[in-house]
Amino acid sequence: MTEAFHGFGYGQMLSNGSFDFVRKVRHRGKPVFKVDFGSLSFCLDGNDRVIFTIPADMRADMPKVLRKGIKEIINYLKKEGYSL
Repeated sequence: MTEAFHGFGYGQMLSNGSFDFVRKVRHRGKPVFKVDFGSLSFCLDGNDRVIFTIPADMRADMPKVLRKGIKEIINYLKKEGYSL
């Protein structure tokens, strides 16, 4: 018996009836820059992420919100010395 747990990974039932679980490490990075509805993260897995979370009642304004957010992120990257 084991205590209940939750996690991200791979589980499998072995042929002897035991359960094996291997956690998969998430390589998320902390946001280095935040805008109104989004953030920019440089992650440990080698990927850079721009994530936007927009409420459903603002769907009509989504193009405007995305345009403004991306513009702010691009200006931040230029200021930090990243070339485009």
